[in-house]
Order: sequence, then structure tokens, then C-alpha cells
Amino acid sequence: MDEESRVDEAVRREEEIKAVAAQMNESTGLTWLWALLFGPIYFWVYGFVGAGFLAIFTQFLIIVNPILAYALWRKRARQKAELHLMMAKR
Repeated sequence: MDEESRVDEAVRREEEIKAVAAQMNESTGLTWLWALLFGPIYFWVYGFVGAGFLAIFTQFLIIVNPILAYALWRKRARQKAELHLMMAKR
């Protein structure tokens, strides 16, 4: 396998992961509101335990929770997509 074909394969894999992750993203248009209103409880309910504790320590920076929520949902969707594609190739 030459260098160009490996790069092409990596680019294709990255695009495939992005496409599947977009479908698996479970955040809603109101994610920012729920994170803002419920703070750490919102994160704990959805399994983002570390983010819940971070939300407690950054509670005075109200804007952090909604931004953090969207980032965490995107990260979880990407992890699910990678796992899904890995299992599909077996």
C-alpha cells in the first residue's frame, strides 16, 4: 500500500465516521436550555459524570454548561460511530 492510498483510506474513514456520528448525535435544539437550567443534574442523568462535577465547580460561569453539553453529545456520537463502524467491518 503506498502513501497516497493510505491517506485516501484515512480520509474516507474520517468522512464515514462524521456521517455516522451526525446520525447518532442525541442532542436537541434545547440541550443548552436543559444544561443551563439543571446544571450538574442534567449531565449526571445522561451519564456525563465528570462533566457534572465540572459543572458544580464552574457554576458561576453560567455559559459553560450549555457549551459543554453540545461538545459532550458530539463526542459521544463520534465514539458510538467509531464503535459502530469497527463492529460493522468485522
